[in-house]
Amino acid sequence: MLKKAKRYILHPYYSFGNTLFNHFPRLMTDRYYLSVFWKKCMGYEIDWDHPVTFNEKLQWLKLHDRQPIYTTMADKLKAKQWAAERIGQQHIIPTLRQYKTVDEINLDLLPEQFVLKCNHDSGSVAICKDKKTFDLDAAKRKLSESLKNNFYWMAREWPYKNIKPVVFAEQYIQDTTPTDQPPHTEDPTSDIISTNLPLFKWHKERQYCNGWPLIEEKLTQAAELPDPASTTAKIAQLYKNLSQAIGPLTCQLFLIDGRAYVADIEIPQAIDHSLLTSITSALKSQKQLLQLVNDKTGNTDALLIEDDYIIHLHTVKRQQLFSGLRDYKLFCFGGEPKIIYIANDSAEYPTTNYFDMDFKPLPLYSRDPPAWTLPPKPARFDQMKHLAALLSEGIPHVRVDFYDTPQALLFGEMTFYHMGGFSPIRPPEWNLQMGNWIKLPQ
Repeated sequence: MLKKAKRYILHPYYSFGNTLFNHFPRLMTDRYYLSVFWKKCMGYEIDWDHPVTFNEKLQWLKLHDRQPIYTTMADKLKAKQWAAERIGQQHIIPTLRQYKTVDEINLDLLPEQFVLKCNHDSGSVAICKDKKTFDLDAAKRKLSESLKNNFYWMAREWPYKNIKPVVFAEQYIQDTTPTDQPPHTEDPTSDIISTNLPLFKWHKERQYCNGWPLIEEKLTQAAELPDPASTTAKIAQLYKNLSQAIGPLTCQLFLIDGRAYVADIEIPQAIDHSLLTSITSALKSQKQLLQLVNDKTGNTDALLIEDDYIIHLHTVKRQQLFSGLRDYKLFCFGGEPKIIYIANDSAEYPTTNYFDMDFKPLPLYSRDPPAWTLPPKPARFDQMKHLAALLSEGIPHVRVDFYDTPQALLFGEMTFYHMGGFSPIRPPEWNLQMGNWIKLPQ
């Protein structure tokens, strides 16, 4: 009886641990808290004695790799000076002002464009592109709430625990790369994207809306892929017929788990009844053409399901194209950059694409799905790798972020635990591979 009571109290996976986690998390030790949090997020118990995956080793590092300099490196304000001493002041975004409270912010002392942010957390940012339209009160409310929080308590990321929170203003910067443009496909068979069903499902509500149940049923029923040559030839001819009837179209082909093709065709203008008639005529499959209306946007979609392919036509691309400042994030292991990911965090539907150090796309994804249209290679990619190696030297793992601007490559921040170490890395073999790259200190 005594053993059962002790297990109930001390073991993090019993209801007592969950009760503490939900109501009194600050009474829990870091290891106890992380054990409960891990089970909630990942669905299984973490092995503290034999961590092997990327996320498991990040949790281990939280407890066992606590160098005082990490606090400086995690402080967005102090990290600027720390980085400048290693890679040069020319790679640092200028700081304009520093404030202990939001009440000290005076717009008259700031330029027309600037960025306000906190130094001690993630996401507390207010961007001013025009002081005439900038909502200072809203920015103050957001930043004031952030100043009250200690980011450490959320996922027990130790470097944040002792950062003294402040607000600072820094120079507004812009990207060198132009806003992405949707591809125009002359030959749709030249743009085939190979993917898998789980990844495709990730995009279903974003790209296919009301037509997804029919597509999913088709993909589930498909036992094997018919002859690829004949399938692509059919789609190419259909695309040619549609282009002649409608005008220039954008088309992408998706090979899903080697079972079926999905052709996504974007129509540049709104569909009206006369255009639907021309589409129906071009497809020559009136009985199989389904008209779908997206309630949110009012756009008219058309879906055609054949034996060996699926055609989806729509007027507005469901995935929002990237606009704004790109954040280039390099995963570094013991001072060696291994992976870069490019995030479209500010879009309505965020996406993230991963690349190796030769800028070849990796079959890797985490919280957000990859964009179908790959972002371009950054102009100063080689310089990024060099600077990231300098900044990450001697650290088992750290993520180094940069911005590529017209003037210079600029340092962003240092992140020790990607997504707190609680965002599954898929497919699982990449979670293991990234874990192998982390050499735990003795």
